[in-house]
Amino acid sequence: MIALSITGSSGRTSLHCMYRAYYEGLRARCRPGQTLEIGGGSGNLKNFMPTVIFTDILPAPWLDALADAQRLPFAAAKWLDADERFP
Repeated sequence: MIALSITGSSGRTSLHCMYRAYYEGLRARCRPGQTLEIGGGSGNLKNFMPTVIFTDILPAPWLDALADAQRLPFAAAKWLDADERFP
């Protein structure tokens, strides 16, 4: 396995910069209110949106709840459709 790391003048890798731009875009598009991430296994979004409720089917220290996406342990009325959440 070969690992490629291209580092810019700030010392950050290009991959880090790409993820940062992606997560900042998500944060900018979220409407006010509570947000639920289904499949938050990597935990990276928590650095940009710490108030998001993070779930995954496999345990991890940064998750707020273990949940199967087909049987979420939350009241359905609390959450908007993804289409409503992201304009």
